[in-house]
Amino acid sequence: MSAGDTTAYRRARALVCDNLCASATTGPQGPQGVPGSIGNTALGSYYSTDTLNVAGPLAANPTIMSYTDTVVERLVSVVDSTKITVQKTAIYEAYYSVQIHRTSGGSPVYVYIWLRKNGVNVPDTNGRVEINSNNGDSLPIVPYVLSLNAGDYIEFAVQATETTVQLLTTTPTIGPRIPSIIAAIKEIG
Repeated sequence: MSAGDTTAYRRARALVCDNLCASATTGPQGPQGVPGSIGNTALGSYYSTDTLNVAGPLAANPTIMSYTDTVVERLVSVVDSTKITVQKTAIYEAYYSVQIHRTSGGSPVYVYIWLRKNGVNVPDTNGRVEINSNNGDSLPIVPYVLSLNAGDYIEFAVQATETTVQLLTTTPTIGPRIPSIIAAIKEIG
């Protein structure tokens, strides 16, 4: 561009922007969107740093997973250290992850874990994990989707075919501490 062309360009740009650009620097206001609902989404995340001995086959009741720490909670709380209680009627996804450890023995042992709602076993929620060796470990992660009403609570129950099973918390040589139990719940609908 020559010096004359540059001057002409600047003048034309100034005329256009003086007339059109000055009032349109932010543009017109668009339509208002639907308010977000993240502030009303119920959720909770919990873990335990306690080692739990798992009830054996002759125990009258299973071991109920309990929590020592809260990561985050909104419209959800833990009551009596075991009952994950919701304050909102909705569809939820809940899950657990446990560090299963066998303290002794060499023959296979089965560990059963299931969901309870308001103190009652939920049909068809049981799962079985086989631990084959002394000091064997397993880390299952199991999600559930369920409908809960405000005030309902869930618990995770565990029982084994021997008394040599624990939900173990430990500090490994690599990485941070391993909680014995991690559990979470979140509203999905």
